[in-house]
Amino acid sequence: MDSRPKMIYLPDTMINWPWPRTINPHYEDVKAEVDASIRDIKAPSPEFLAAFDKCDTEHLRVGCDMMNSFLFVEEYTSIDNRTGAKEIVNIVIDALHNPHKIRPEGECILGEILRQFWARAIRSASLSSQRHFVETFTAFLHGMPAKALDLEQGHTHSIDDYLKLRRYTIGLKPCLFINEMEMGLPDEVFYHPVIVDLAECITNLVLIDNVNLCRERLGLRYAHDLHRT
Repeated sequence: MDSRPKMIYLPDTMINWPWPRTINPHYEDVKAEVDASIRDIKAPSPEFLAAFDKCDTEHLRVGCDMMNSFLFVEEYTSIDNRTGAKEIVNIVIDALHNPHKIRPEGECILGEILRQFWARAIRSASLSSQRHFVETFTAFLHGMPAKALDLEQGHTHSIDDYLKLRRYTIGLKPCLFINEMEMGLPDEVFYHPVIVDLAECITNLVLIDNVNLCRERLGLRYAHDLHRT
């Protein structure tokens, strides 16, 4: 007889979060500008656009563009074809390294989305923050083909293996760019063991508590991450 529980209850780990939340005073104006820019770009599907409309971002323009870029990258690479996902990743990486280059005609729209985001971001971001973002975002991108291969082969990870991959594909470390972009942090600070440990702790918190559950509620196609373990 199967004695395993039929229902798993996830605790509200944020119920005692000690710090208050505030909204940037320019939020509404910037959100309207960003939302308009997204509608100027052809969405991958009506379902994706409907899910996007449910989102409520809390950052200014660069942060909004960055989070939208994450959504588009994950939408386009959530396929069961490793080769196709790798081709898309290469387009995105090229756009990051060449933000002023006109994208080829007929290319996946992700190239232009990332090009526009990064061309705007580098106007105000410190050089060190740009370098750190490209490094961490590239690591995030390289996890996408691995995820696509799992879908292609129907591979099921162990919990430990899943967490190792998801720490990259969750995309938390590139998001630190928003906090760093006005700073000129040298590598000895950014890669200090204490900072690295803190980033790992935050990654685990977001991985387990926040993004997967929120995305599943939005109806986006990220539930397979939870069901592949």
